Amino acid sequence: GEFKDGHLFGKGKLHLSDLSTYEGDFCKGFFHGTGVFCIASTPTIYKGSWKDGKKDGYGWMLYDHNNWYEGGWCADKKQGLGYRQYKNGSRYKGMWLNDMKNGEGTMVWENADVLTLYIESYFFA
Repeated sequence: GEFKDGHLFGKGKLHLSDLSTYEGDFCKGFFHGTGVFCIASTPTIYKGSWKDGKKDGYGWMLYDHNNWYEGGWCADKKQGLGYRQYKNGSRYKGMWLNDMKNGEGTMVWENADVLTLYIESYFFA
């Protein structure tokens, strides 16, 4: 990749000490733009948008076989419209806020029961 003022900048590939890899855009040393991050010794992969080193924008995250999320991200948390496939076969399509289901969505359980819901998540300081 490239360097600017001593920082990773532009397109490149980074190999981390734990053998994880990132290939994509950098700005001031951070993952920034679009890229793919593969975490070594796990099946975890994130492919999508980054901002200042955090998942931000649209992306797809594979946690394990048949266990993934695709949709909006903000500061490393699920945010906005997204689709979550769970390992047990359940799935959720709807709105997210701060990594939690929030607003309108539909949950389909592993036994094929369907629930359309409206959820409000509350956070207390």
